[in-house]
Amino acid sequence: MSDEKALLSAIWEHPHEDTPRLVYADWLQENGQPERAEFIRVQIDASLRSARDPMALKGAQRARELLDAHKEAWTTHFAWVLDGKSPHLWHPHPNVRSPNLRVSVTEDTEGSFRTPRIDFMRGFVFRICTPIDVLLKQSVDSLVVPEPRPSVKVARQQSDTVSELPALLPDLCDRLTFQNFTDWEFTGFFGFPEEWVVALTQETRLLVGQISVEPPDLANPQALTAFFSAAPRLEELNLNSFFPTAPRNAVLGIMAAAVQSGLSHRLKNLSVWNLYDEDELTVRTFFTALAANDWPRLEKLTLVGRDPPQLMDLTGNPFPRLRELRLYTGCNTTAAEWLHILDSPAFRNVLIFRLQDSVSDRPDFTALREHFGDRLQID
Repeated sequence: MSDEKALLSAIWEHPHEDTPRLVYADWLQENGQPERAEFIRVQIDASLRSARDPMALKGAQRARELLDAHKEAWTTHFAWVLDGKSPHLWHPHPNVRSPNLRVSVTEDTEGSFRTPRIDFMRGFVFRICTPIDVLLKQSVDSLVVPEPRPSVKVARQQSDTVSELPALLPDLCDRLTFQNFTDWEFTGFFGFPEEWVVALTQETRLLVGQISVEPPDLANPQALTAFFSAAPRLEELNLNSFFPTAPRNAVLGIMAAAVQSGLSHRLKNLSVWNLYDEDELTVRTFFTALAANDWPRLEKLTLVGRDPPQLMDLTGNPFPRLRELRLYTGCNTTAAEWLHILDSPAFRNVLIFRLQDSVSDRPDFTALREHFGDRLQID
């Protein structure tokens, strides 16, 4: 095995560690690729800094300059994602204050979160986003690359129909393997219909992944319970008010179904985006049910909508593995109330608290920022 292959193999085996990447950067520097080495170093350095550190923003800008100059060469193994189109640099918010500092190569200069794209972080491709049909055009062997495996985000197009899944599933299983990717996510603006979700989560040949869900009859708790029970590897539930069939109070039925089906014990990521549209009693009942049940594997919780009064009453820790809490609520919540919530035993293990930007300009939030430091981030 050559020195370069051995170094890349070390990164492949230890994807979350920076040292193998920095060792590889030294090798690149010594072997005539100083800008590739610099790109790895500046992305890693920026990722270790505070989101408010000017050096992190400077590193992000330098990373964009380097990637823009070498986008063809550095995306060679993933050029198929763009389906023959020329690569263009894209960043959703050029001045974003983000510790991840992701930069992307896409098929057009405008770009979007749903466009086919190649995302870089910590010096390497960490995620690709592709429509199903583009992924299936690739041979199985062509997806094996001599560098760290990325995750893959497979987008549902409006033309994709439920009836196509039985024919597509064997080919998807051949491609979505641990040899090719770290994990996968199926995503789409309206989520995936019930038949897709059940089939994908029952398929044991696939990597365990995440699916953006379009639930079935939201007004029927029995149907939801059966649906969740039939998807044993579902790990992410993303619920929002965009679903045209969503009735009022739907969150209560969904919560009950998640608990009864055992889904609450499997979820790693729960997002509820439609609390703006619910009445106060429904919201309080929802928070009570959320706090009253155990979520032993939940790592990320997002709540968007009304103020979270019941979170102040938490006495236990229903979220022992929670690492990120996003609360896009709280316009009427005081800093003292936020301190009470975020310092509670339920959230003692959380590494990142994200609050919406509308609360950041209030004078009483200065103490909140000082108390939590870099753990508190304003979106």
